[in-house]
Amino acid sequence: MDWTTGHTSGEGSPEGGGAQPADLATDPRRDAALADLLTGSLDDRLYVLDAVTAALADVDRLQEQHDHTGRALGEASVRAHRDVEILTGRRLDWLAAEKAEGMWDLSGRVRTYTQHVARTHKMSFARASREVRLAERLCNDLPEAREAIRRGDLGVEQAALISSVAASSAARRAALRLPARGLSQGSDAEPSQPGEAADSTSTGTEAGAAGATGEASFDDDATAESVILHLASTGSFEDLRVVCKYFAALSDAESDERGYKEACEREFLDLAATTGGFHLSGFLTDEHGQLVKQALAALTPVPAADDTRTASQRRAQALADGAQLILNQGLAGKGQSVRPHMGVLISAPEFEHIVATSARHGWGGGDATSVRDSAIPDWARAADACDARPEFGRDLPPLRPGTGGLTNLKALENVDWHAILSQPPATWADGTGPVPPSVLRRIACGGEIYRIIFGPDSEVINVGRVHRRFTSAQRRAMIARDRHCTYPGCTAPPALCEGHHANVHWAAGGNTDLPNGALLCFYHHRFVDTRQIAMVWEGNQWVFYTADGDRIGPGP
Repeated sequence: MDWTTGHTSGEGSPEGGGAQPADLATDPRRDAALADLLTGSLDDRLYVLDAVTAALADVDRLQEQHDHTGRALGEASVRAHRDVEILTGRRLDWLAAEKAEGMWDLSGRVRTYTQHVARTHKMSFARASREVRLAERLCNDLPEAREAIRRGDLGVEQAALISSVAASSAARRAALRLPARGLSQGSDAEPSQPGEAADSTSTGTEAGAAGATGEASFDDDATAESVILHLASTGSFEDLRVVCKYFAALSDAESDERGYKEACEREFLDLAATTGGFHLSGFLTDEHGQLVKQALAALTPVPAADDTRTASQRRAQALADGAQLILNQGLAGKGQSVRPHMGVLISAPEFEHIVATSARHGWGGGDATSVRDSAIPDWARAADACDARPEFGRDLPPLRPGTGGLTNLKALENVDWHAILSQPPATWADGTGPVPPSVLRRIACGGEIYRIIFGPDSEVINVGRVHRRFTSAQRRAMIARDRHCTYPGCTAPPALCEGHHANVHWAAGGNTDLPNGALLCFYHHRFVDTRQIAMVWEGNQWVFYTADGDRIGPGP
């Protein structure tokens, strides 16, 4: 039954803000049966929506609070939020359809569809841009997320996170369509590790959580996107953020590393004198930001009861206190045998993988022979293998660097995405991450490793640590020999230098002793590690060579 006879929906114009709601008081549909309206045209269903919205909005707020408990109103908020999310999903479908049709503005007064949406919906251009972009991504690349929103199983903000992180490149969007348990893990597949009860024959889409890993059953059509949606339904928003970042790093590692390098190039810090003080501005990478964040947190105690300063004001004071502490105690002029404390949480298998494959990334001057042969996974022996992370004791297949991401798709076809994404990647101590592999390798260069063993109920049953840094006595001898940073042309004083395993990296079997130690300033220490630069003691001095074998700096 069509109740819209004589009631054509408005064409919508930028000036009028689009189609207007019906006049609920005079519209002939106000006496129609609800069932007839719900099975009528789109305009009939929108009329019902207008009527329900008006009814909820017209209730007296004070009377409503008198008639209902706060708990009941809170539950009403949850229901209304779910309905709004579902309606937003439908609205994004309509936006995608309108843009695809191309008839959204016949007046020619706006140039782009985003401008049209901003004007007709009375929203900012930035919000319109985000909504149009998400609408297209859901329509073209995230069909399962699109349906999950319509069912009320996924929030719009969650979908936006998946779109902007897990589907942020062509390689990642292609990987989202890969089978959830890999092409080779059919009904006859055996568990790849003793004690693993991987059931690949399970059917159905209902998730059955089992233990901390959140085991779930997936049918044959389930994809990596299905796994992400399942994890989105069982964890918090921040858990989903970590899962999406982890998936993005695994499915297109080259893009992540490129983004990290670009972030390093964008780093800056300006301290400019201005009226009444100094103006501080800058940008730091995640690694350096974590260092500064932890240092300021340590210098920012719980405020006293009469402390009315804001958190920003107390952080500013902490920054000044830190500088004063360093100057008053002479910390910058003494042997810095302890590195700055920056926490990273990493599983034992992944750390062993970082150690075993470190020489393949240029550690130890390219001397890969000093790594125990049994410690290197088979795929890592290839010269063109690059980073991949193991989970459950298994290694991911090799990814070839410099191939643009899409060519890695073949290597990822047999990955068990549920097994991998259900386990956390290496993160910073505050739970954010994942930590870029190049940063993990550099931290493993000389940081302190704390071993914590958990029991089945997550209780701590053993704690230990291993020191690999140079001792104070070794550092004093190193300073007497090297005098300053040993990189060609750099004369940074010892106070700004660290001890570097020069000939053979510690993780590659190198010793923590003077013949294998050299002073490098903070910057050149990172530069040498990330550029695969080799160091050799020749003619009573350290000589540096590029990865191609070319000598750096002036000759002898």
